Amino acid sequence: MKNNLYIALFAASALAFSSCESDIDNYMVDDTVGFLNSGLVETEVYLGTDDPTKVYAIKAGKGFQSAQASITVDDNVLTAYNELTSTTVKLDPLPADCYTISVASVTLTNDDYRMPFEISWNRDRLEAALAENPNQAIPLAMTVNTTATVAENRLTCLIKPSVAVPYVSFDKSGLVKAEVPTRESSSVSELYFKVNANFIAQRDINYTLEIDPTLISDYNEKDLRYMLLHELSHYRHKDALANILINLASVCYWFHPMVWLAIKEMRNDREMACDASVLKMLEPKDYI
Repeated sequence: MKNNLYIALFAASALAFSSCESDIDNYMVDDTVGFLNSGLVETEVYLGTDDPTKVYAIKAGKGFQSAQASITVDDNVLTAYNELTSTTVKLDPLPADCYTISVASVTLTNDDYRMPFEISWNRDRLEAALAENPNQAIPLAMTVNTTATVAENRLTCLIKPSVAVPYVSFDKSGLVKAEVPTRESSSVSELYFKVNANFIAQRDINYTLEIDPTLISDYNEKDLRYMLLHELSHYRHKDALANILINLASVCYWFHPMVWLAIKEMRNDREMACDASVLKMLEPKDYI
């Protein structure tokens, strides 16, 4: 009897679930296929690397249909863009020897929502071409074979490359204060330094840390230079004379709190003015 009751409940549950209708057809749009980023797409190409640039085809919607997409270089895309943006700088086609479309066609299954086309670069040739004219781009047109809807407004894009130099650097440069082990603490102290790269690395980056004693002498020399420039600014602004007048005012009006407040603000403004004078004499690369 108990087993029959379980069977009946299971059959009723299965019947209830099978009779439920999915609302996905009512509340979601049909699949549409096109470029993830259409129009002008600016990208950085890093010298010394061989990473390709990825241009994505995207399929958005219910996810019931598959699609095949391919891209070709189409100068008509560039002509249409220049006509629409006639008030800005016109773009020229990038020479074909600067790049290769290494992945020109992709297949998006029912489960895929995006797949990348890939553009490989001849970096030496690209650097020379952009040095002559930085306003160059690759005009791309997409062809889609699918039963889904084709996003007509996202079937073209222009890839405008620029050349950049990759680098790896400390998150904090210059003087970094750290706690020194004491007698009560461990005799060994671990210091952690965050290292950043200005590009998205496709693989591990190997680097070496070295101890360079000359950095200390360079830092001390620059630090002394900054201090001397600051004090010379005081001399140039005749702050010694201002000090005499301030001290005379504090003697005469020692009982007045507003005088002491004014003196404090004057000294702060004087220090800030000297710092600003020093910054004007330095190059931006010398800023700490």
